Amino acid sequence: MRPPTPSVRAMSTPLIVQQLLADYAACRALAQEVCQEAAATRARAAEIRQVSFHYCQRARALRTVSAEHLAAGVRRRQKGLAQP
Repeated sequence: MRPPTPSVRAMSTPLIVQQLLADYAACRALAQEVCQEAAATRARAAEIRQVSFHYCQRARALRTVSAEHLAAGVRRRQKGLAQP
């Protein structure tokens, strides 16, 4: 008597599991890469926000000085008023 032949489904199951594990590993590696890129992007965004805040503060100060000059009747730029 011959041993029973395994069904096609039983033979393909290990191959399917191997393929699923390979796909899982690839997806996990991609997810880690995306997370690293996102962390770098968040860090860069924080730097940009900090620089932007500095420029906004500087612009606010310049607008204040300009308003004071206009209120005082200063119409043109004079030496000593400009700040470096």
